[in-house]
Amino acid sequence: MGFSADIRAFVEKTKKSAENAFKSAVLELGTRIITRTPVDTGLARGNWQTRVNDTPGGVVDRKGEGAALAELKGAVEGVKMGDKVIIANNLSYILPLEHGTSKQAPNGMAALSVREWPDIFAAAVRKAKQ
Repeated sequence: MGFSADIRAFVEKTKKSAENAFKSAVLELGTRIITRTPVDTGLARGNWQTRVNDTPGGVVDRKGEGAALAELKGAVEGVKMGDKVIIANNLSYILPLEHGTSKQAPNGMAALSVREWPDIFAAAVRKAKQ
């Protein structure tokens, strides 16, 4: 390989590592948000929706974390650098839950997880470098 080819290979490897770190971090962030959501009927956990470059609309008729986590994972698999990943919950009572109305999550779910983003991302970067 020549010098130019070495540089191109390095750039591609770096891009792939950065993309993998981003995917891993977003998956961890979304998982924390979903699994921290209080459970009564399961509807709140089930209504976390994930979209890439689009905002989720409406409410979905699903209970529990399984489908929400599967949707998160599926969306993250296709993410490319520069994409926006939006994780949203459109239930009318999600904001009161976020603001601590449930004893199961007195500190909320989303804001708590987002505050952890720097550590989540740093761990993902370390993992991607290996």
